[in-house]
Amino acid sequence: LMLTVSLGVALCGAELVLGAIDLHPTTTELLARVAGEQGVPFDRRTRTDVLQALRESGLDAQISVFPMDVASRGGITVSGRTVFPLSSLAGKTTIYCNESGTWAIFDSDEQGFNNPAGVWNEDPDVVIVGDSFGQGACVQMGEDVAGQLREAGVHALNLGAAGTGPLAQLGILVEYAERVRPRTVFWLFYEGNDFSDLAHERDFELLRRYLGPGFSQ
Repeated sequence: LMLTVSLGVALCGAELVLGAIDLHPTTTELLARVAGEQGVPFDRRTRTDVLQALRESGLDAQISVFPMDVASRGGITVSGRTVFPLSSLAGKTTIYCNESGTWAIFDSDEQGFNNPAGVWNEDPDVVIVGDSFGQGACVQMGEDVAGQLREAGVHALNLGAAGTGPLAQLGILVEYAERVRPRTVFWLFYEGNDFSDLAHERDFELLRRYLGPGFSQ
């Protein structure tokens, strides 16, 4: 009797879980469903599938690295000390995201940001800093804000990094923007999550040190 009851409870639980999964499809499944209804092609491959395909084609590809994910894991150790990377991997074909049916893929620059190679060779007129809105989430390379400015003849440098909040973005300005001394900085502030990101970033003593003068990693 106990075995039968236990088996029955387990089967009911499994049915509930499967039902919940069916009721709550992934974001990709929802987007693909809407795209299908609109007659828009949608690439259903996962990031891992795309990564494998790019590497098999001979490209040095990586999945996009989010700085705060690395920070949440305690950073990385370099020469015996902990550092928090504030950009993605440098010089890589970077797989970002897919919201419109096509995977957004960009070639990261010499510092790991979404810029064409060689953009650091001369000081920019404009620097863009912010989270995914600055980096250019799910749009093709050159369609981000900095890319649109470059198309209009403005030498723009994209220092956007997805998942960052104001404190990490201050760090990006210190580590990367100060050296090129741009005439103008556009800070793309997103009220939807930048306040909560800031509250999370304040837990990291290393990031808080950017509030004081003279600190650099």
